[in-house]
Amino acid sequence: MQSVAHHLQVEAVKLVPASTVDADSYARSAFNRYYYATFLCVRSALVSIDRKYESSLNHKGVPDLLRGVIQKRIKAIQKKADKLGDQLLVKDCRQANSRNLKFANTLEKAYAIRVVADYTPETAVDFRSSRFSLSGVAVTEAHDWLGEATLWASLLLDVIRQENA
Repeated sequence: MQSVAHHLQVEAVKLVPASTVDADSYARSAFNRYYYATFLCVRSALVSIDRKYESSLNHKGVPDLLRGVIQKRIKAIQKKADKLGDQLLVKDCRQANSRNLKFANTLEKAYAIRVVADYTPETAVDFRSSRFSLSGVAVTEAHDWLGEATLWASLLLDVIRQENA
């Protein structure tokens, strides 16, 4: 999915001088694919934690899920680790906690941009540079969403694996 998004990004830039309408469509599709690559990473991590997320994830609600249920679980693991004197796990929990909150904000922004890309064609894609933007979000930022999701998932799953170790 990420490679498709990147291909759409490159093609959008190539199309700009000849056809801004087509370039706009490719650019919007790139933002959409970057979001979905990110969402699929998040979904995979959450499903590995609890299979109920296979069918119950609401795109708009995932950032709140991270800030709520997931954050509470990380804090509970941290509290247990602190009681047991496992300072390494406490440190890992703090890192996962911080990354989880930051990533929830990133995912919320990514979803909002995906909605703009898909449902508000009157919001113009800004092609003033080869790193075009939509609603003030550069495509390079969208490109980085999956990397942030991968780091978030790695930290979270590492802590979850240690929960009952």
